[in-house]
Amino acid sequence: MSATSLLDPTIKPNLLDATLHSQSVDTAANLVIEVHHTEYSDPCLHQIGNSIKEMASQSIPLFYRIFFTTVDPLIALTGFISALFFPKFLLSTYSPTATIPPTVETTQLLNILAGFYLSVVPLQVFLLRARPQDLTVWRALQFSVLVTDVAVLGAMAKALSAQGRLEPSHWRLEEAGSVALTAGVGLIRIACLITLGMGRQARGGKEL
Repeated sequence: MSATSLLDPTIKPNLLDATLHSQSVDTAANLVIEVHHTEYSDPCLHQIGNSIKEMASQSIPLFYRIFFTTVDPLIALTGFISALFFPKFLLSTYSPTATIPPTVETTQLLNILAGFYLSVVPLQVFLLRARPQDLTVWRALQFSVLVTDVAVLGAMAKALSAQGRLEPSHWRLEEAGSVALTAGVGLIRIACLITLGMGRQARGGKEL
C-alpha cells in the first residue's frame, strides 16, 4: 500500500492498522518519511499554498487599495487646505454670490469642515493599510464618508435650486467639476460597499 493511499480518508481504520502491523519496523518508518515528504515537499502542494496566499493578498482589488489609501486622502487634504487657508476660493466655487470676505460664522463653519477633512485622512492612510483584508472595516469607513458625499450633493442641489440654476446647463465650471468629483468618488464608494469586483467570499459578507 502506498503513502498516498494511506492518506485516503475512505480507507477503514481496521484495514489500515492491519496493513501497518503486517509491515516490518523499517518499512513503517519508510512510510512515515514518505508521507511527510509528500505532505510538505510536493511541488504541487507548494504551488497550491502559494496560490492561496496570493489570492488572500489580492482579496481587496488593487484599484480600491490604491484609490482609498492614496487618492482619496489627497482629495481630503485638498478640502482641508482649501477650507482652512483659502476660504474665499472655496466659497466662490460653491456660489457666484458668496459673501466675500466670509462672515465670522462662515469662517467658523469652514474651520469645522477643515477639521473633519483632516480627521478622515489618518483612517484612510493608516487604518486601511493596517487592516488590508478586513472588508468590514473598509466598508464601514466608506459608508461613513459616503454619507458626507451625499450631504454635499444635497446641499449643492438645494443651493442651486434656491438660485434658480438647478438645470446642469446653468452650472458654472466650478460647480460642474465639484458635482462630478463628489458623485464620481461616491460611486466608487458604493462599488466597494456592494463588493463589486471582489470574490464570492466578499459577496457573502465574510472577512477576507
